[in-house]
Order: sequence, then C-alpha cells, then structure tokens
Amino acid sequence: MVEPVSVTIRGVEYPSLSEAARQLGVSHQTVFMALERGTLDSVGLGRNLHNRVRIQVNGKPYDAVAFAAKEYGINPGALRNRVRRAQEKGLEQVEIPEIGVVTWSNQSTS
Repeated sequence: MVEPVSVTIRGVEYPSLSEAARQLGVSHQTVFMALERGTLDSVGLGRNLHNRVRIQVNGKPYDAVAFAAKEYGINPGALRNRVRRAQEKGLEQVEIPEIGVVTWSNQSTS
C-alpha cells in the first residue's frame, strides 16, 4: 500500500493529495500535476490568476473571491457574479445581504 503524501498549499498542510483536492474543490490529478510542476499555491484559485479580483468584505481583505466565499459559506461563483455585475455598472462597492459590504480592486500578477 502506498503511503499518503502530505502537501502544503498556501500555508495549509493537508494529510494527503486527496484531502487537499477534496477541500479545495479540485481533482486529485489537479493537485498531483501542480505538485509535479511546482505550482501548488495556484491550486483551487481558478485559471485566470492574472485577472484575479482582490476583495474586501466589511473591511477585511481577501486575495481572491473564493477565499471570502468559503469563509462566509456562499458559492464562489455567485459572489463573483455579484461583484462582476456591480463592476459593469461602474460601482465601487456592493452590499450583499448574506455577507455585508463588498469592495474590490483588480490584482495584476503578470
């Protein structure tokens, strides 16, 4: 039997690749390939890291919408869509009843 390989992603240690995949909402293969490529810190953040939106919820900063959504227990896609719709209207913030006031800025990583 193969021993599980522990892995650390963005400062969080997971007891196995499978557990990391489960908690980050990606496949085991995604985590394995990121380990092989040396890109573990990008696992679970989506594909468009160069267009990532940094948000604040009630003044608390988050490096990605997914992190805030996870903390507040809401769907990341739903939060991302609300932010995107507000941005399209030219707004600088939006109040979301489930979590509070959300503000944002684009983060360029390129």
